[in-house]
Amino acid sequence: MQDPLWYLLLTILYYVVTAQFGFELGFHRYLTHNAFKMSEWVKRIVLYIGTISGLGQPIFFVCMHRKHHAHADTIDDPHSPNNGLIKS
Repeated sequence: MQDPLWYLLLTILYYVVTAQFGFELGFHRYLTHNAFKMSEWVKRIVLYIGTISGLGQPIFFVCMHRKHHAHADTIDDPHSPNNGLIKS
């Protein structure tokens, strides 16, 4: 297991499983948008995977993203491109 390619593969796999599956599916689609239903045990697994992704806590993301939808492209939008580093 000293091959650097092996470590790259494991890093990519970790990102895909935790960030994309746990965070995007669990936090974004399930918690924020209630896009579908999951059984209790599947929900716990998906949300745990999202939590270990290192991208933040579920409650913080849900609050921030719902605020984003409520105030899209205004000064109160936390994801507005107008609030970034480059301002016109």
